[in-house]
Amino acid sequence: MSKYSLMFLYTILSVLYAYGLTIYSESKVLYTIFTLVYFSLLFSALYKPISYSYVFLSIFLFLGMWLKLTLHLIFDYRYVEPIGAFYTANARMDSVLLIAIIGAIGVISSSIIYRLTKLKSTIYIYENYIFKKPIIYKFYDTYRIYIYIIILFITLMLVYLNIVYQIQLTGIVPKTILIYPLNAIISWTIGTGLSVLLLVLFSLDVKFKNALEIKYLVFFAFIVAITSIGLLSRGQYVFMLGAIIVFLLFNYNSLNNLSMKKLLIYISSVAFLYIFVIHNVSLLRGYYFSDISIQSSIQGFSIPESSIPESSIPESSIQESSIQESSIQESSIQESSIQESSIQGFSIPESLHKILRLAVDRWIGLEGLMAVSSYEHKSFELFLNALKTKATIGKIDIYQYISNAHYKDMDNMKFAFATIPGSMAFFYYTGSLLFVYFGMLVFSLVMLLLEYYLYLWYKSALLVSAIGMYLANAVAQFGLMPINFLKSMFFTFSFLLIFKLIKIKKV
Repeated sequence: MSKYSLMFLYTILSVLYAYGLTIYSESKVLYTIFTLVYFSLLFSALYKPISYSYVFLSIFLFLGMWLKLTLHLIFDYRYVEPIGAFYTANARMDSVLLIAIIGAIGVISSSIIYRLTKLKSTIYIYENYIFKKPIIYKFYDTYRIYIYIIILFITLMLVYLNIVYQIQLTGIVPKTILIYPLNAIISWTIGTGLSVLLLVLFSLDVKFKNALEIKYLVFFAFIVAITSIGLLSRGQYVFMLGAIIVFLLFNYNSLNNLSMKKLLIYISSVAFLYIFVIHNVSLLRGYYFSDISIQSSIQGFSIPESSIPESSIPESSIQESSIQESSIQESSIQESSIQESSIQGFSIPESLHKILRLAVDRWIGLEGLMAVSSYEHKSFELFLNALKTKATIGKIDIYQYISNAHYKDMDNMKFAFATIPGSMAFFYYTGSLLFVYFGMLVFSLVMLLLEYYLYLWYKSALLVSAIGMYLANAVAQFGLMPINFLKSMFFTFSFLLIFKLIKIKKV
């Protein structure tokens, strides 16, 4: 971003900070430190950016922590995600801010280390590499239309089979269990593999022609739209296409055949396809989720002994959380029929609440820290038990009990919903701020290095923009069934390594 863009952004954020400061009822000094740290985190990402994954992760954390808290202070509305016993246990928001500050400092530290080692930024196309075109590119360039048709056919076939046989749909327990690990491979192929394959092919165009055709980028957006519908996931489309748009904004001047006009046309096409995705995903979700009882969100619950160690959850804590969840969820249910709510004595329309819920409350972060900070039985044993959790049909993740999420009361043999703690909250299962710092530092460094070495392999800022988004999401959303996250990472980087090995070296 330019200096003037940053100045404009921080002017707006400073106004929000000043307003939030007058409302924040606990330590205003700590809220100010919290603000300075998260402003620094965002600045370290946007000014002379070093990595796509770092840019995306910093934005996710900023939205999920600082902006979410500040807008909740200003607009005074309930948190959408469950927060466990935060209110009934008389927990303090200052404690939450302290964890968030320590975690963000860990992320910033990774950026400082990366810059001190003078590793090259992966954001830009630095030069036009002039190679003798290898056989693999000549084959691709000659038969690209046929290759795209094959990819389209495979996409449509897998999406159709996935929807009909419910192999891996978001929020639904698989009805078709294939030979291990075919369910995971099909899910990865639809959600990641096909998109990454196209980006690898497009990277060859950038490498040997220094060009990207808009029509092919639109085709890519269409493939992502179809796969998003096939998984019942609107978020996949937003994240994947968001990464590509960010890459183009950084690099369109470096590509021979792109201009701002063409870029705007592409963004318009992406927006149109997003409407298509929203419509179809909503239709399919309405069909598959039509028999979810809303009353399940305000019922009491019991904890199966096999899910959590006996020492992890005291009875009094369970009862308090249950009472709190009932009141919060009941008001959330009633909220949909309310047309106006209060904002510091004024009235705001329900439409603004919807915007806030979609633009702010969908980002993971603050609620996870609120739930875990108020949980009395944090320990390394709890952390290790959560770390070892595997996705099993009918099994509920530990965090659903800690946060008192209403998802735990649904039919877990049919539906597979869950709320996510986020990486900072997950590391705070230990109760150690030092562990949060080093956990975020190590995660961020690994993320940066994976992207950097992928850039060295492929010399493709286009490819690493998408992988950077993938890595940033993995770090930001870490904490729910960690072993599944490792499987997905294994599939993705194994595919990229194999493809790299079969490519003919440049001459």
